[in-house]
Amino acid sequence: MRAWARALDAALCASPWATGLSGKFLFALDDGRGDVAALDADVTLIAGPDGTALLRLGRAATARPVPAGRAVAAALDAAREFLDAQRAAGLRAWHLRELPDLLPPGPVPLPPPAGTRPPLGALPGGGLHVGLRFGAATAGQWRALVDAAEGELRLTPWRGAVLPGAPADRLPALAAAGFRTAAGTAWDGASACTGLPGCAKSRSDVRADAARALDSPRALDLLRALDSPRVLDSPRVLDEGAALLPVHWSGCERRCGHPAGRRVDVLATGEGYRVAVTGGPQGRDTATVEVTNEQMAAAVAAARRTT
Repeated sequence: MRAWARALDAALCASPWATGLSGKFLFALDDGRGDVAALDADVTLIAGPDGTALLRLGRAATARPVPAGRAVAAALDAAREFLDAQRAAGLRAWHLRELPDLLPPGPVPLPPPAGTRPPLGALPGGGLHVGLRFGAATAGQWRALVDAAEGELRLTPWRGAVLPGAPADRLPALAAAGFRTAAGTAWDGASACTGLPGCAKSRSDVRADAARALDSPRALDLLRALDSPRVLDSPRVLDEGAALLPVHWSGCERRCGHPAGRRVDVLATGEGYRVAVTGGPQGRDTATVEVTNEQMAAAVAAARRTT
């Protein structure tokens, strides 16, 4: 994967046409296990035997076969094909999933991606995986990561960092620095857009409001009420709503960064928040309530238990 990543990075930087892609256009490189493929990136390369690959476009159920030595070139060709097809059709979209019929997906059937993310804490094969709240870290937290690492850090698509070779006795210091080191908290499945002050379109500092809600006694009471809180770290359980639904805070109607599937949608209104369960099979919001900032934690906690 490292060779693919370096080659793709160099090729994108050397391709003037790539500036036409949205800043949110995502390439993913999967070693065949399916964990990264489950993220439904715009262009996904899935490694196969003897240097071959499968190229998946958006959320397609089939893929294009790619011969050995052509993986990075095929990914770039697909991205450029997406731009050219948009222009020819007079359309504009950030992601391939917004125009699923624009490009031929390929003839090779794909099994459902495994979607198994690495667990938080000590990894079975050695090393550590810690979570970054909302995918962000302060300068002090970066220093704590460097101090705990054994010479290498790897950022994950799940808003975390892997420290290969780091021993488990470094987890307490990382937890004290503010990293998530274990599953089974209200933070499992929680995300938020940038919000104020980073985004001028936002109506609120959604990350600060969300952090207060997730750390609130109401959220902790909800976790204690669950029979098996550790199932929360399974993305499939979250998607099916069997335990806690994922939750995403948004500062405006664009809802940047929201996850796919069924979730609790928390939208800033300027006077508080609108809380709804959305992303179900009917595509309609349910159980919508308007709340103040003070009421929001309880409303979100209740909505995450919706079945």
